[in-house]
Amino acid sequence: MIELRGKAVADAHKAVLSERLAELQAKGIVLGLGILLVGDDKAAQMYARFMEKTAKSAGFGVEVAHLSADASQAEVLAVVKRWNEDDRIYGVLPLMPMPPQVDPDVIIESLDPGKDIDGLTARNIGLASSGKGGFWPCTPLACMAILEHYKIPLAGKHVVVVGRSQVVGKPVALLLLEQHATVTLCHSKTTNLEEHLKQADVVVAAV
Repeated sequence: MIELRGKAVADAHKAVLSERLAELQAKGIVLGLGILLVGDDKAAQMYARFMEKTAKSAGFGVEVAHLSADASQAEVLAVVKRWNEDDRIYGVLPLMPMPPQVDPDVIIESLDPGKDIDGLTARNIGLASSGKGGFWPCTPLACMAILEHYKIPLAGKHVVVVGRSQVVGKPVALLLLEQHATVTLCHSKTTNLEEHLKQADVVVAAV
C-alpha cells in the first residue's frame, strides 16, 4: 500500500498561487475572501482560523464574520447579501455546522453562485456534475491534485471512495469518473466494506 501525502502538493500549489496573486496585486487587485462562522463549534472555529491564516499568507484579503450561536437566520442572510454585493469579496465560504434556528440550505442557496467557491449551491453542483463549468468543492479537487502530483494512473483502474457526502464523496467520485476510473462509492450502509477495499487499485477515504 502506498500512502500519498498532501503537504508537498499543497506547498507547490501555494507557490504558484502566490505568484498569481502577486501579479494581481501589482495591478491593484486584492482578492477578498469572506468566511462565515455562526456559533461556537470548536472544529468550525479551528478551520476558520486555519483558512484565515492560510489565505492571508497567500496574499488574499480576508473578512471573517463570526456570529453568535443565537444569531437569527435573517442576520446570517444579511451577511451573505452584503458580501454578494461587495465587489471586494470574490469568494464566500460558509462553515458548517450552523445552529438549529438557521437553515444551512437557505444560507447556501442565498450565495451568489459566482462567489460560491466551495461549490455548495444547486447551480454549481448541477454545472459541475454535468461538465458545464461551475465550482467544485475544494477537498475533492485537492484529492485529484494529489493523485496527479504522484502520477497515479486512473484510467481503467478500480477506485473505491469511502463516504458519500455532497462536499467530498459524491464530487470526488464524479471527478474520478471524468478520468475514466471505474468507481465504487461506499458509505455507512455498505455491507462487506473490507471486501470492496481489497478489490481496489486506489482508495479515497472521504469521511
